[in-house]
Amino acid sequence: MSEDTGTGFGPTIEADAFRQILHRETARIVANRLSASPSSGYRTWEDLSREERSNITGWVELVFIAQIEAYGPALHLAGVQANVE
Repeated sequence: MSEDTGTGFGPTIEADAFRQILHRETARIVANRLSASPSSGYRTWEDLSREERSNITGWVELVFIAQIEAYGPALHLAGVQANVE
């Protein structure tokens, strides 16, 4: 972590560290939502092995990157003019 930015939000963290935290938390939420249905056959995040957690987090990272790549084409397909320079 770096120094306080004076914004009132406390210390800042590096973007990569935050992205890792965001992906892990997203993966945890996805796993828990999938396990919410008794007939789903999915387990909660806490019940998954380290490897299973890593695999789900990897999928979340893949979707995150794919969404960034798909943003421009999606705008085009929706008929939205974007000024991307």
